[in-house]
Amino acid sequence: MNDIAPKLPSHGQFSAVANTHFRTTFGDGLAVTLSLVSVSELTDNSVTQSFSLIFLAPPTEQPTQSIYTLSHDTLGEMELFLVPVKRDADGVYFESVFSNFV
Repeated sequence: MNDIAPKLPSHGQFSAVANTHFRTTFGDGLAVTLSLVSVSELTDNSVTQSFSLIFLAPPTEQPTQSIYTLSHDTLGEMELFLVPVKRDADGVYFESVFSNFV
């Protein structure tokens, strides 16, 4: 049932690369650099483990939720569903939420 999760990095692996850059492309096809600005604490109960990631995109980007292919020098390539959650002078913030059965 949990075929996707083993292919994605773990909470610990994301935590180890906090404040580093990921590459992707947005709707216009131009390359965009996202910064991983936050990795939430791991919430663990008897049923699920959950955490979230916050990425920061340049302020010129349009906030569109979608599945994006991200590439990282250490973690490799992965597909994540990113949802815009905030925009400020620094840029557009996107969140990706992970919830896995234990």
